[in-house]
Amino acid sequence: MTYSDELREFIKRWEGGPFLRPHWDAIGKVWDIGFGHVIRDDEERRDITREEAEMLLDWDVHFFDDGVNAAVTYPIAQCQHDAMVSLSYNVGLRNFEGSTLLRYVNVGDFEKAAEEFMVWTKAKGKTIPGLVNRRTAEREMFEHGTYSGA
Repeated sequence: MTYSDELREFIKRWEGGPFLRPHWDAIGKVWDIGFGHVIRDDEERRDITREEAEMLLDWDVHFFDDGVNAAVTYPIAQCQHDAMVSLSYNVGLRNFEGSTLLRYVNVGDFEKAAEEFMVWTKAKGKTIPGLVNRRTAEREMFEHGTYSGA
C-alpha cells in the first residue's frame, strides 16, 4: 500500500513550516528542518529552499511508508495505513515497530489499536497539548478516514 496525497498534506499541516533553517526541536531533542525532517549526524546542517523542503518531505514519507508496509502483516484500509505512517513519521519507525498499537493491528484488533494512538502524547514525561491534538486527528483518520488538519 502507498500513502495517499491527503496524508502528505496532513503531515505538512501538523509539522508546520516549511522551516528553511535548521532548528532545535526541544521536544524531540533533535535538529530538524523543512516539514519535520530530522537532520541526521551525517547530514549537513544548512539552510534549504522550499523545493528542498518538499523533496525531504517526499523522501521521509516514502521511508515511513515503507516501514509501515514492512511492519504490518494484517490487511488494513488506506486510512489506517496513512494514520500509522503519520504516527511513525512523528514518533520514529523503531518506536512504531515496537508499539502495542502495531501488535493490535497485526491481530486485527482495530478498536484496541485505535486507543493506542493516545499513548503517544507525552514528551519528557509531560502531556503535550499539540500531541494530544495530533493523536486525536490520527485516531480519527484510523477509525473513520477523516483527514483533519492542525
